Amino acid sequence: MTTPAASTTTAMATASIAPSVTAPSATASADADAAPAPSSPSSAPAAATATASRSKIEGELARAIAAQKKHLVEKCWAPSAKESPEPARAKYTVVITFDGQGKQITRSILESRSTPRAGIIQCMQREMTTVTVSAPGATTEVESPLELP
Repeated sequence: MTTPAASTTTAMATASIAPSVTAPSATASADADAAPAPSSPSSAPAAATATASRSKIEGELARAIAAQKKHLVEKCWAPSAKESPEPARAKYTVVITFDGQGKQITRSILESRSTPRAGIIQCMQREMTTVTVSAPGATTEVESPLELP
């Protein structure tokens, strides 16, 4: 039996990919007269559709970030590198949540601990433009790597 915290975490992790499925309770399985829960034949196609849509969204996000890289290097990386040349490169992960229509609703930028550079994340948050992607149909969180310069 899973703990409430574990099942909540699982539901949250899968919510943007496919509908969550809840296992029948112990009392329901103990009832001999209870009919088994009907299986959903549409679950497999829905998961495949969500995966394909997610791949498309990931590609669109990667292209949008690549289009902004030159601007981010000029506005954020170059001034920082003049003050301190090391590290010579830094890796970031851009995490964006889109609503069902493909509009950005949140953005986080994570910095690799092995190549920290002061002030870059704040500058990137300020300088990055809002990203819009094709409508995924449901709230979807996507991440994409970014390496500067």
